[in-house]
Amino acid sequence: MELRYKTGIRLSPKAKLMGRMKLGMFFSLSEGEFSQYIKEVESGEIFQKLLHRYKIVQYRKFSGIRQTPAHIELKEELTPGDSFDFSALVEKDPEGWQVVKEVATKMGEENFSQFLRGDNISFDKISKEYQLTLEKMEKFRNFINNFHLQQNFFNQAVPDSFSPSFFQVAIIEKQDDEFFVLPINDSAYLIKGRYIINYKKLEILVEQRQIPQDILKKISTLFRKLDIINKRTTTLYRILSFIKEKQHNFLLSGDSQDMVPLTQREIAKSIGADPSTISRVIAGKSIITPWGSEKALKDFFMKKKEKIKANILDIIKNEEEIFEREDFVPLTDGKIKKELERLFGVQISRRTVGKYRKELGIPSCRERSSGKLV
Repeated sequence: MELRYKTGIRLSPKAKLMGRMKLGMFFSLSEGEFSQYIKEVESGEIFQKLLHRYKIVQYRKFSGIRQTPAHIELKEELTPGDSFDFSALVEKDPEGWQVVKEVATKMGEENFSQFLRGDNISFDKISKEYQLTLEKMEKFRNFINNFHLQQNFFNQAVPDSFSPSFFQVAIIEKQDDEFFVLPINDSAYLIKGRYIINYKKLEILVEQRQIPQDILKKISTLFRKLDIINKRTTTLYRILSFIKEKQHNFLLSGDSQDMVPLTQREIAKSIGADPSTISRVIAGKSIITPWGSEKALKDFFMKKKEKIKANILDIIKNEEEIFEREDFVPLTDGKIKKELERLFGVQISRRTVGKYRKELGIPSCRERSSGKLV
């Protein structure tokens, strides 16, 4: 008996192309659609029997993935409809956000939701019940008040049709001096991990006639579905792990200068995937950084050229800040070249500086001296 999903069979070029197209379409599913597909597969009678009764299908957890604590869902609770830029609020008051997460975890999701709705849970009651210091209570109160103030303003100003640009798949959070991935929303399937199939045990059970022969075809079809789910799940996991490892310094500091130039081709080579697959998996997805702001997955892949351009922009921004001074003298391309080397350790020619400056739409030194900054 042979039930394994055979990938070594020779296929015609047309069959290979069709297979890639189907796989590409599957990888292009939204997280909601993919999560729903998993639910439909796992709710099937055969899957349930193979998982619970026969123990033929099992889950193998991914390393570096942790269960999402209750306070992670707090952001969803705080941003109904994403009516305003919650990330900006967190960046403005990171200490207050940390206290709010601490209190929300102690209160539990239901109690904290009641508090946000104003259901007879006062600040004083929270302070006494959860023994907050005066300093922590002040930070907690300020953050919540600012949240309500912005929420009320934007709920009036922003139409109901507003929707976020990206789907948040996970939070990267520092725990025990190490970064972990905490899946959220429809990406919680990452917590279970990948499917592992015990083919040997299946063969034994079939030989012992504990599993009827007439459902083997259905089992084989199920295995193909599990295989394709594994491919997409594992790819997203590897991408998140790659970002966590390669962009460690950036995740630690939040300083864009600490971001390492990377390309989608590099990660594709690293995890043994096609660059087009990487592009499909990260499209429209984002994560929440350790300091609470949202960042698109695609933004973690910056080519060296793009990073140098960002460095040039930083230099020009510093120049703009001193524009009103009497002794203001705009930097020539040659001086920008020296600043790149001094500040960022970047060594490129003056001609390349000029080329990148023009691509960024930055006027020449002479034009900027007359007041034309952009």
